[in-house]
Amino acid sequence: MTESDNLVNYTEIAELVGMSRQRVYFLRHNDPKFPDKVGKVRRMEIFDWPVVREYFAKRDRSHRSKGWKLTLAELENQDAEEGAASG
Repeated sequence: MTESDNLVNYTEIAELVGMSRQRVYFLRHNDPKFPDKVGKVRRMEIFDWPVVREYFAKRDRSHRSKGWKLTLAELENQDAEEGAASG
């Protein structure tokens, strides 16, 4: 992953963690532990994927019923596969 590949928006976060975009947006605005945005492109908030991934990895797994689908191991495997494909 290049540095620009680490930048994600709500839609990309949702796809990567298996939640709806609306749920990610809700967490961003209602969970004080959600990572801060690193910038904006037009009207889109942009986040650092490794920081966001860590946030979701640390989240209580009881949230699974509210859209959480991937475990930490699955997130790490996904990152490893993407790294292998790009390298």
